[in-house]
Amino acid sequence: MGDSRLNATRHWLEKANHDLLAAKVLLSEMPILTDAICFHCQQAAEKTLKAYLVFQNCHVPKLHDLSSLVSECGRIDQSFHGLNDILADMTEYAVDSRYATAVGNISLQEAKEAFANAEKCMEFVRAKVSL
Repeated sequence: MGDSRLNATRHWLEKANHDLLAAKVLLSEMPILTDAICFHCQQAAEKTLKAYLVFQNCHVPKLHDLSSLVSECGRIDQSFHGLNDILADMTEYAVDSRYATAVGNISLQEAKEAFANAEKCMEFVRAKVSL
């Protein structure tokens, strides 16, 4: 495997980790900004899935739809399809959470669930990517 592909994979995972860390910080600060937390969790999952595609030397589509990204990864490894259960509802946080209508519409429980699911996604992919 080429160094440039490994480096690109590492960069995607690093960016995903930054989003997850941002969400973690936001969960511990007052006021708790659930819309921002969910946005960063969605971004962490998205970048993690894209890291796997880079690792596999596949085209990385420019989209935010986590179900589509899971499907792309699932073409390589069928076990990815299991992530749909935890990620399907998070796609909406990519765009919707950035607009005024999201303020106050996302519960703390939803934000905590998004964080846990983003973490699970990252752990799952890291186990598949040997760096």
